[in-house]
Amino acid sequence: MKKNRHSSTAEATAAVRAWHTLHHEPRILDDPYAIDLTSGAWRRICRSRLLSWLTFEWVLKTLKPIAAEIICRSRYTEDKLEAAMGKGIDQYVLLGAGFDSYALRQPPGAEKLRIFELDHPLSQEVKRQRLGSHGDQLPNSLEFVPIDFEAQTLAEVLERSSYDPQKPAFFSWLGVVQYLPSNAVASTLETLAAYAVPGSEVVFDYLLPASELSPSDRPILERLQRFTERRGEPLSSYFTLADLRTMADQYGFDVVENFSPADQGAAYCQEGNHGLTPFTGYPIIHLRRR
Repeated sequence: MKKNRHSSTAEATAAVRAWHTLHHEPRILDDPYAIDLTSGAWRRICRSRLLSWLTFEWVLKTLKPIAAEIICRSRYTEDKLEAAMGKGIDQYVLLGAGFDSYALRQPPGAEKLRIFELDHPLSQEVKRQRLGSHGDQLPNSLEFVPIDFEAQTLAEVLERSSYDPQKPAFFSWLGVVQYLPSNAVASTLETLAAYAVPGSEVVFDYLLPASELSPSDRPILERLQRFTERRGEPLSSYFTLADLRTMADQYGFDVVENFSPADQGAAYCQEGNHGLTPFTGYPIIHLRRR
């Protein structure tokens, strides 16, 4: 994220959710608030069937597999969160929350869930402004926790919040890991291990290195690299599953599931499909603190 401005890739992510909600049926993820959370330019594109087709099916056609993963990762995370709540977890921490709208879309039975949105204060300010009248619908259980990831540690901001380190929590970390250097990913997992009691869970997506991709899929990664670089948010890290298994084990986490792009497509993209096929280089991993 550029200094003194909010994340443009977070805006693009909200635009993807808005495009899917407005123009696809059946929906993998129904997010009626996404349209208001993105920028004015993206709103105009997403509300127009012609402009959205030109943008997502023509101009950004090669990135459509990335859009599919964005939609699937949110659905998968919320499915796993619901399962965790069924086991008694009542704290949900969004690391780099961006323009996520789960707090407004909570399903019945989630009233007791404490939600902590951690993000840069500029992004949080823009989010509050864009919510407008929807802001009145935010639950009292939501706590915005400002953090400058370049100047503050996860540990110190959690300590200043009402997060209870004696209770298990569910952490989502979506669309963030690939923008961090590998040592920052490791240090975050180390901090989570210190603040997450056994039974706590973590879900995040990650990018595979180009060497793990087929020749036909490498151009998609290259296009994503150019897309993020132009927005001042270049990709920084790539991991294999073996890398993450080693890191998770080092910090006391078990790998519950590595949800591959093929798994994502089989679970969420079959009915109707809309041409959505998740990018083969974008798995989602689910960890549990042992």
